[in-house]
Amino acid sequence: MKVIQGVRNQEELRKASALLSLFRYIDLTEMDVQSAMTMQLEARLRLNIGVVDYLVAAMTLRLDATLYTRNLKHFTPLIGALAIQPY
Repeated sequence: MKVIQGVRNQEELRKASALLSLFRYIDLTEMDVQSAMTMQLEARLRLNIGVVDYLVAAMTLRLDATLYTRNLKHFTPLIGALAIQPY
């Protein structure tokens, strides 16, 4: 959803959709939502992070996955070294 949010025209939407079709979708769990809420309660006043980023961070932690992101400012305080800038 964050990829689609950034598109500016029909061509970018087509490219983003094609890119996303290469990935497997993983559903949020109730535990992810609860974890995201806990993170938000603990960090909201010191970090200006949106709700979706808390949900992404919670899923990343649950899956013990690497999150490739250009937004280390938001994710490093939440998931530490699991957030890596791809380029």
